[in-house]
Amino acid sequence: LTNGCSSAISVMIQTLCNSGDSVLLPAPYYGGFSFDVTNVAEAKIIPVVSRFSESTNFIPTAEKIRTAYFQAIANGESVKVLLLCNPYNPTGAIITRSNLLEILKFAATEKIHVIVDEIYGLSTWDQALSEDEKWESVYSIEQLPDPERTHICWSFSKDFRFDLSGARCGTIISRNPDFIKAAMTFAHTTTICNFLDEALTNVLQDRAWIDSFIHDNALYLADNYFKLTSILSEHGINFIKASGGFFAWVDFSPFLKGARHFCSIKNITASSDEEALFLLFLQAGTYIARGAAFYSEEPGWFRILFASNWDVVSLAMERVLGVISLLSKEI
Repeated sequence: LTNGCSSAISVMIQTLCNSGDSVLLPAPYYGGFSFDVTNVAEAKIIPVVSRFSESTNFIPTAEKIRTAYFQAIANGESVKVLLLCNPYNPTGAIITRSNLLEILKFAATEKIHVIVDEIYGLSTWDQALSEDEKWESVYSIEQLPDPERTHICWSFSKDFRFDLSGARCGTIISRNPDFIKAAMTFAHTTTICNFLDEALTNVLQDRAWIDSFIHDNALYLADNYFKLTSILSEHGINFIKASGGFFAWVDFSPFLKGARHFCSIKNITASSDEEALFLLFLQAGTYIARGAAFYSEEPGWFRILFASNWDVVSLAMERVLGVISLLSKEI
């Protein structure tokens, strides 16, 4: 146990990497990973970039990861870890079982450790998915290609956000006793207090409450997601189909030029078109994380959170659409 999932990832990278070693990380990715990987462990991130035009929901295929790996090796990099997030942040997309298995097979062949961040694993809602598309923990896969090099991190703060957000308790899960033993030498500075340990133990023993919460939470998330995406579709705004997590990955790229022009007229300083749109949303009273925060190479993508009370989300979307309406006149 660690004081949050960020600490868990940091400890895992410290355990598996020497200073200067590299970690493959599909992009766009959660910005906090940059700190988790580089700050203490002093490892390097090699982005595995996927694009919207490739019709993969920004989820990389095993072939794309293979290409990135061998390119890194050719460049003299020492690649020790592949870090995945499933469901994905910022897109909310789920890695299909077949794709995940192919990725794991490749990693096993090259003896790369795989860390799967499953922090949103119990926050999935789409009931129309095929068996291949549904989320499942990597440890649910039978005949895992390399069990001793496959590890999981998870935290209470997302799947149980209403009651336990801020509790700061992450978990490192591994079938490799040597890895766990080594990780514990780093994790002793990130432990949780005895009070929290006991409280969370009591929570986990109430299986009826857990099952009920997960079920009700899925219904809540699904309702808000479909309300949000209905609004986006009604206004012709593209987004990535999500099946998990708390957010929609939305394409506002058609409005970037108009945003930059409007900012120049109003003497609002922005270093890029995307920042210009971000500042206009902010000026309208709504904070939406922009693509640059997730190391997106395609400008114009923004992450909208929809897990709040719907009245809050609805008000935020009114403000966003007000900005978009204004910019549509500038295009």
